[in-house]
Amino acid sequence: MSINEKYSFKDFTGKTFLDVDPDEFSNSEIKGSCFFQENEPDKTIFPAGMVGVQFQRCNLDNVLVLPISTIDERCSNRRIMIQNDSQDWIVDMTLLPIEPINMKRHIREGLNIDPANIPVDLIRETYVTKTEYDVATNWIARTTKGNRPIRDVDFWFKEKPVIIETETKEEAIELSRQWDGVKQFDFDSLPTLMELEVSIVELRRNPNLKLGDIVGWRLTGNVTRYLIRGKAWRFRGE
Repeated sequence: MSINEKYSFKDFTGKTFLDVDPDEFSNSEIKGSCFFQENEPDKTIFPAGMVGVQFQRCNLDNVLVLPISTIDERCSNRRIMIQNDSQDWIVDMTLLPIEPINMKRHIREGLNIDPANIPVDLIRETYVTKTEYDVATNWIARTTKGNRPIRDVDFWFKEKPVIIETETKEEAIELSRQWDGVKQFDFDSLPTLMELEVSIVELRRNPNLKLGDIVGWRLTGNVTRYLIRGKAWRFRGE
């Protein structure tokens, strides 16, 4: 059986191949590749009709490998899910935790090794700005299943978190005339704007500029940041 050069010795973490021609896999040896899928035990990632694949030294954790293919003893094919202690655990077919994925580290660092002691809820603390918090906690307009808020904020709370610390301070941001208008700001209210004139150094670098030219702006205003705490999702779509 020949080595599958296309799929050997590569990192395919999180990728699926359901739309790939099964002949690209069938009756070949795949060596030393990673097909790990995060928090989705027994996930189908290979195309229907794939047969006779021999996996060698591959990471197939959380991947469903049918009996029509074989896995050698150097492969890993465990079911792994993050638990409410924020640690990765090996789970059984019913997705109940069995033991930490790295038992030696848990023992060395004094971390929990007993599934019975995993907390009922995952409590998360994180820092966010007031503007992030206000948008992300518009709970009435959001669904309840593992959503992200409108802004690109990794929020992941099941319910509106509480604010346990607040800090407000003045901050400034400088923008060049090439600003594309995409950047979002975290000022609590409309900041003050000051035009930035060309400097002597810039005049020397760019002969097309002249004294008094406006090359950018400085925005100054108050930014409030919160430390928040609350019950959180372990992973998307939980």
